[in-house]
Amino acid sequence: MAPIFTIKSNARRAARKAGVNPEDVFCLPNGWSYPDPPAKQTDTAPLPLATDTAPFVSVPPPTAETAAATPSAPENTNQGEPEMSTAKPKRTRKKAAAKPARKAATKTRERGLGDQVIAALKERWTPIDDLIKLTGWLPHTTRAFISVQTRKLGLTAERRRVEGVTSYRIAS
Repeated sequence: MAPIFTIKSNARRAARKAGVNPEDVFCLPNGWSYPDPPAKQTDTAPLPLATDTAPFVSVPPPTAETAAATPSAPENTNQGEPEMSTAKPKRTRKKAAAKPARKAATKTRERGLGDQVIAALKERWTPIDDLIKLTGWLPHTTRAFISVQTRKLGLTAERRRVEGVTSYRIAS
């Protein structure tokens, strides 16, 4: 007898697993079940082996006369060359290209854009449009740089707006 399930979908899944059509699931008073799977046929005769059908033929050992009459396997005509193997060659991992050597750190470095912005702000009131032209950054990036870098360096940035133009400077 097949097990009883409280949910129809579980009974259908179990029926499918047991080799029964899931549409054959039926309802019982206490749940869902499926019919017993058909019995497997085990009374079939085993298949005959190849040696059972063909008679055994004995081959006499080779003699000097039969050895001279039978052609031998051709010898390797590719002298000096290795024989080709039928097995697949093993895959090898490609080596990564060598990375270029790092430049040695120098004591003096070129002034980056950030240093140029800080220098411009220390000198005078600088309009944001001039800073954007100097760096090539977008306005929000330039404003964020001024805000973050002055805080990191322990400086105070001042902002003023005159006739619709916003200018920045570092307070001394």
